[in-house]
Amino acid sequence: MYDALIEHRPIVAQSTILKKLGLKRDEYSVLTMHRPENVDDPEKLDRIIRGILMLKELTVVFPIHPRTKQRLVKSRLKKQIQNSDNVKLVDPVGYHDMLKLTENAKLVFTDSGGLQKEAFWLHTPCVTLRDETEWVETVRLGANTLVGNDTKKLIKTAKEIADVENIKSRLGKLKNPFGDGHAAQRIVSETLKMP
Repeated sequence: MYDALIEHRPIVAQSTILKKLGLKRDEYSVLTMHRPENVDDPEKLDRIIRGILMLKELTVVFPIHPRTKQRLVKSRLKKQIQNSDNVKLVDPVGYHDMLKLTENAKLVFTDSGGLQKEAFWLHTPCVTLRDETEWVETVRLGANTLVGNDTKKLIKTAKEIADVENIKSRLGKLKNPFGDGHAAQRIVSETLKMP
């Protein structure tokens, strides 16, 4: 994943998604949510969305997964989101645009394993909408906070992160525990050595 992110950085730099959505660096956050344990449980979904809607001081860009969209429509939460002043629902975006959104966001809310790591590499604080993560290193290093579907914890964590000055430069100084971006080269090299 890190190899791919590094390789695609020049293309990401050319993305016009910020202009298209009328966004400025560090003036918005990103929300993604698709896991069945969050979106298929109406109570959990309600707690997460309620927390996001209560963060009125944060503009939240929400590229909405089709599964999540269905659940939000069914639960009538989609109308609440559309009527809110702080959440901007957008159609799903591609890899390059998502990296551009993540890199320039003040923080990321997600239940995605991949986005947790990408946020780490792009020095964007992550609030994970799960009780556990595969990427415990990101939590240990202070780049990622697990809040599950706890509304109060979500709000408290987001506000604390938003108040930290220079958080991105601090995260940029953390050692990357996930490699150096040359895994593909080593894999090919080792494969070529095989009989």
